[in-house]
Amino acid sequence: SIQNSIWNTNGATDGRVFRYDETFKVLALKHYGAKATALDFKSSSAPKVINKWAEDKTYGLVKEIINADALNPLLWVIMNASYVEATWA
Repeated sequence: SIQNSIWNTNGATDGRVFRYDETFKVLALKHYGAKATALDFKSSSAPKVINKWAEDKTYGLVKEIINADALNPLLWVIMNASYVEATWA
C-alpha cells in the first residue's frame, strides 16, 4: 500500500500560518489521495498526530517519524508511507 498526506501549520501558537493553494490541495487529493491537514506545529500534540498517521499507514512498523524539535521550525510537511508484505527472492 502507498499512502500520502500533506500537513501545514495553522499558526495558532506563533501566528506563522501556511496555507496550501486550493488547486494544489485538490490535485494532491485527486492524484495521490493526500488529504491536507492543518495543525499547530508548535503544539506538543502535533508530532503525535503525524506519528500516529505514520504508525497507522505502516501497520505499526513506523512508530515515530518526526519529533517536536524537527517539526517546530517547519511550515509544511509532505509524507509518503509505503508498506509491502512479501517474500524476497
